[in-house]
Formats: sequence, structure tokens, C-alpha cells
Amino acid sequence: MIVDVYNLKKILLDKGIKPSYIRLKILEYLITRENHPTVDEIYKELKNIFPTLSKTTIYLNLNLFVKNDIVKVLNVDNNEQRFDFIKQEHINFFCEKCKKIYDITIKEIKIKYEEIEHEINDTVLYFKGVCKECKNQKITNLNN
Repeated sequence: MIVDVYNLKKILLDKGIKPSYIRLKILEYLITRENHPTVDEIYKELKNIFPTLSKTTIYLNLNLFVKNDIVKVLNVDNNEQRFDFIKQEHINFFCEKCKKIYDITIKEIKIKYEEIEHEINDTVLYFKGVCKECKNQKITNLNN
């Protein structure tokens, strides 16, 4: 997926964040990949572009994105923090076998927020199990 720099800048400016080059690159990384990356994954990729980059810089910018509702933090496996760009309301599915995280659109799951009497400010919900690919691989292995 190709992301227009103008749109990246707009996302940050709409949240009152100065769009520095490193912030734009971190945001671009999050938007263009659906792997729900860790800080280490982002660092390894961007280190090629920014040789003086530190993990602290990544953490500080991700925390700024989280604080401003651009990104959500996911703690699904051994409390390893992963980061998810908030593009639409969705629920995450974590495969316990391959460790991938998949997005499930909210329309696939019926939740009636209006029936809940409490004020909901945030939803942190994810499923754990075995993804379709791992499940099919298991069936294939049994047939061989």
C-alpha cells in the first residue's frame, strides 16, 4: 500500500502533532504493514534509513501516537507490546501458533453498545486461537 505524504501529515496535524520526518516514517510503516509490529521490528526496518535512530525515539513517538489516538497498544503474547494503526474499528485475532495478528472488522461481530449503561471510552478486545492458515497446515500434515 502506497501512502501519500500529504495524508500522513494531515493525520498528525489533525491531532496537533508536528509532522517530523521520523514521525512520518514511523506512521507510514504502521499504515503500510498489517503485522502489528513491535518496537524492535520498526527499529530494524527504519535503522536502514536513519543510522543514528534509537529505540527510545521509536518509543517516544509511538507513545505520542497512542496518547493522541492514532495507534493502539496490543499486549497479546507474553505482554509483548505491538502497535496497531487505528484505521477503523476492529477486533484483533492472535494466532497462538504462528504469532500473527489479524484484524476482524467490527461488523462481523455484533456488539450493541447502546444497550450497555456504562460510558465506553475505549475497547480493548482480542481473540486468541489458531488462524485459518495454521489450522489448514495442521490438517494437511495429518493427511500426509
